Amino acid sequence: MPHNSTGRGRPRLESTDERMIQAALELLRS
Repeated sequence: MPHNSTGRGRPRLESTDERMIQAALELLRS
């Protein structure tokens, strides 16, 4: 398991799912 963390601590497996969640969070945070 390579140490590939961008600061979150969780690997990027499903970028599509994460992108949807991030978009929703951004809309809610707005």
